[in-house]
Order: sequence, then structure tokens, then C-alpha cells
Amino acid sequence: FIKIYRENTSNILDKSRSWYVNDFYLKKLIIMEGLAYGMIPEFFMIEELKEGKLIPLTKYEDFEIVKLKIFAFRNKNIKHGIVAESIWKALQN
Repeated sequence: FIKIYRENTSNILDKSRSWYVNDFYLKKLIIMEGLAYGMIPEFFMIEELKEGKLIPLTKYEDFEIVKLKIFAFRNKNIKHGIVAESIWKALQN
């Protein structure tokens, strides 16, 4: 196995080689090529799960599904531009 690096290494096989990447697109490509396993946000792999191209590793005792909440913050005391405002409104929806 080749593992994808993540900060919390509690469920990673210690004797495996590592890939160090910092974006989910590249991480998914490496996993899709069968070179690794790793954590990817569910929204980023919905089609691959439906098509059976990716499978969750829930059947193995050394892996677990992790659910995380994501938060966005901004300073309400400064004026934001048009792009920042539209991004903020999209995040609120």
C-alpha cells in the first residue's frame, strides 16, 4: 500500500510508502490510479462512488469514516469587495 499523507496518522499503516500532496484533485487522481488510499471529502467523489470506481474502506477494521464540520470566518468590520461578497453569500447557502 501507498498512503496519502494526512496530519492525523492514527489509522495509517506504518510500513507503507507515502505520497505528499496538498490538493484533493491530485490526491483523487493518485487514488483512482490504484497507487494509494486516503481521505477525500464525500462531495468530491460522489460520481466515482455511484459508478463503483471508488469504494469506501468501511469493511476493514483499520479504517474509519470521519465526518467533519467546515466553518468559514471573515471580519465583519471591514468592507468586502464584490467577489468576496458573492463568495460569502454562496457559502451561506
